[in-house]
Amino acid sequence: MENLIIVVVFSAIGLFLAFIFILHKDAIDKQEIALQEAQETRRKQLAEQYAQTRNELAQNYGDITIEIPLLATGEGYNTSDYLYFFEERKIILIDNTPILFDSVLSYTLTDNQHTISTTTGSAETSTSTGSIAGRALLGGVLLGGAGALAGAATAKKNTEINTTISHSTSHNYIIYLTIEDISNPQLILKFGSDDIAANKAASLFSIIIKRNNSTV
Repeated sequence: MENLIIVVVFSAIGLFLAFIFILHKDAIDKQEIALQEAQETRRKQLAEQYAQTRNELAQNYGDITIEIPLLATGEGYNTSDYLYFFEERKIILIDNTPILFDSVLSYTLTDNQHTISTTTGSAETSTSTGSIAGRALLGGVLLGGAGALAGAATAKKNTEINTTISHSTSHNYIIYLTIEDISNPQLILKFGSDDIAANKAASLFSIIIKRNNSTV
């Protein structure tokens, strides 16, 4: 009878703990769902605001010919995170500031790259067979069978550390743009690791400079 009571008590405790766990997990799941819904709502709001801003840019400067992403400082829904080229009006919008094509003088594309080294290691332990034999023999002579086992157990162990070093390159592309503006002659455009965007912008600046030189 006493054993039955113990079983019932522990079963009740187990059911109670399981119930608490289910309630806790359900609360966490609801929090995660609420957080995801809030993030999705914010994303949609930012996307709508950005689309409206782009429409305003088109009204002010004409249709956007090319849009190139810069290294985003936020969530990618800010016009300052992009370069906008307006072919019809001959304007580049940089950090929400209009720059005339004919004010572009030169540019320099740099890659401030650095190498990242990662070291990983593993250890292998081996026991010298000669040491085992010698210690087991000595232990057996002195203490018999138990001594032989003890001698073998204390045999010399060698630990070898194997290390592997791997290297990877991190890129940071920057364009230094020189424009005809005494108060602010150099603009710094950061692209991070996006080499496609950086080279595309550099190509467009080359075309603009070539056009400027051809009209002089």
